[in-house]
Amino acid sequence: MLGLIGDVLGWLLVAGIAAVSAWAARLVVRAANRAPGRNALIRLHEAGAVAIAVRGVITGPSTVRGPLTGAPGALATTSVTAADQPHPLWQWTSAGDIQVRYDQEIRTRRKQVTHRPGTLAVRADRIVVDVPVGHVTRFPIDIAMLDRLSAVGLPAAVRARIEADPGRFTVAEHLLSPGDVIHLATEPTPNPSPDPRFHLSAGAQGFVAAGLGIVTWLLVPVVLFGLLCAASIAYVLISGG
Repeated sequence: MLGLIGDVLGWLLVAGIAAVSAWAARLVVRAANRAPGRNALIRLHEAGAVAIAVRGVITGPSTVRGPLTGAPGALATTSVTAADQPHPLWQWTSAGDIQVRYDQEIRTRRKQVTHRPGTLAVRADRIVVDVPVGHVTRFPIDIAMLDRLSAVGLPAAVRARIEADPGRFTVAEHLLSPGDVIHLATEPTPNPSPDPRFHLSAGAQGFVAAGLGIVTWLLVPVVLFGLLCAASIAYVLISGG
């Protein structure tokens, strides 16, 4: 009889562990959904400084045209890149005021996630293009192309380098349009300006860094539950044997 009671209690313990594990798994899924992989506005607090990073969808109108294709867009960048260099040797950007819609707001100081959508408006003169991003169109290099680049500001020294060895260089136009996803981030500052400068980048590294505290905070109990589950199952198996 005692053995039967022990078996029943053991299976009840296993069932309880399974229920707790399922609940912990739901926490992980919800944490993943809240992590900065979706459109989000993140306010990162670090040693008294505040940085803002937004990953969202451009909703503003097409206010510029690509200087090479003439296609309408919200931001256009023309770049010249050497074959052995990761960053452009020269680039020229034309942008209008951009509105970015996001689905949630994350404040890392209090680990709060608000699912209320919003819109961030950034003036054209406050956008710094660190790396050209967007839909890319590449062009062959010839005299006519160099003349068009010179018309938008290609320095004479850069043109001379291209003419000396055109096979080493690539000319491309990068266009961002309404509906495209954009990544913008400000530098951390103790006293954030109401109209800060935003850096446009191709990746979401800032979101990973900003959301790391939130995800870690949510995963700590999950790890503890996992260790408890493993220890409990091992105990049940040993005592049952």
